[in-house]
Amino acid sequence: MGKDHFISFMAYVTTDQVFFRKLYPEQTADARFPYRGLGTIFAYCNRHGLFACRTPRVQRKSAVQLV
Repeated sequence: MGKDHFISFMAYVTTDQVFFRKLYPEQTADARFPYRGLGTIFAYCNRHGLFACRTPRVQRKSAVQLV
């Protein structure tokens, strides 16, 4: 990323929590957030504006098998 085109921030928003990561032009555009269920990830580009995408639903395997 350069100073003329970069991702300014990334955020992961769920129904009751917000995880926010401020990014700088000198950094790579990556961030890690803990998975807290369905939510939306936002990224803001200084040239193209705000992007949003929904997190996928993850099927978790049950620890107990009922027969």
